[in-house]
Amino acid sequence: VTADPPCDAVVAMSDGTALSVLTGVEQAGLRAGSDVLVAACVDSEPLTYVHPPITAIDLNPREFGRQCLLLIDRLIQGEQSPPPTLVPISLRLRDSTRGR
Repeated sequence: VTADPPCDAVVAMSDGTALSVLTGVEQAGLRAGSDVLVAACVDSEPLTYVHPPITAIDLNPREFGRQCLLLIDRLIQGEQSPPPTLVPISLRLRDSTRGR
């Protein structure tokens, strides 16, 4: 959390890392959500229970995996050019990125 120049935002790849960043921000005497914005590239329930709740991207991994398996099945069945499938993702805005 201490950096030169000072860090004003952190995007963590995992929920565990985001929780550790939140702890580090507080230990540095800073406030998450105003002094340092914190977000995660994965959403999970624990991110909603901490203070402040952490903003996250929901990549919809179960649906993504399901679509991958359907694509593999189509290819195995001999389909040459299956149409692309979009899996929606969501940004879960929470207090950790509300800013000043």
